[in-house]
Amino acid sequence: MLGLLTIIYALNFLDRTIFNVLIEPIKKEFTLSDTTMGLLAGFGFVLFYSLLGIPIARMADRLNRRNIVAVAFAFWSAMTYLCGMASSVTTLALARIGVGIGESAGTPASQSMIADLFDKNERPRAPGIYAIGTYLGVFLGYFLGGYVNQHYGWRTAFFSAGLPGIALAAVLWLTISEPKRGAMAETFKAEPIGPTLRFLGAQPSFVIVLIGFCLTTYTNYATAVWIPPFLARTTTLGALLFVWAARWIRSDIRRAA
Repeated sequence: MLGLLTIIYALNFLDRTIFNVLIEPIKKEFTLSDTTMGLLAGFGFVLFYSLLGIPIARMADRLNRRNIVAVAFAFWSAMTYLCGMASSVTTLALARIGVGIGESAGTPASQSMIADLFDKNERPRAPGIYAIGTYLGVFLGYFLGGYVNQHYGWRTAFFSAGLPGIALAAVLWLTISEPKRGAMAETFKAEPIGPTLRFLGAQPSFVIVLIGFCLTTYTNYATAVWIPPFLARTTTLGALLFVWAARWIRSDIRRAA
């Protein structure tokens, strides 16, 4: 199950990242401004992703987590596919929002299942393997988006990103069982969300870490979104080549940080 969840996590990041490398052709077809593209790439996705993360995590404490991941996976993959069918900026925005809504459900339920699949000695290693999906997904998003867009167009890039997820969601639903709950029961007890949030908000160290994480994420996402269009506008690099250049520049930025 860990392997399949890692693949799902990779496709989670692929589907959110592929939009970035397709900004220029989308902007050209719909005659959009950079502001609009920024809202589609960032705000439209992140707003719903952020707002729904905690409520869906609470659902994962009570409902079948396998079903949550499978339904969410199929939904965000279908929304990615529908991005390629967009006929206007409105339909594209709705599909992009749908990707954010679906992906907000993937990680909480997956991590909860991973906690129940491994004992306390193996548990630290399992999330590390799961996290590989982040980097694999970002790489595939840039590579697949650049290659398919260059040869077949931006709509086909969305189709090629969304279809595998729909198929794998069915595989998850049909072949994987819900793990038995309780691996963490001896250590942690679920508390009501209100007191939990008030307790965390009263901890200065938590607030500082949260602010720092928000600023880091803001910088990383801004870099990820706008380096591909920047290179496309200021150099003669083809779509596939500027994808590789963007990844190289981002790696240097992270090492410097």
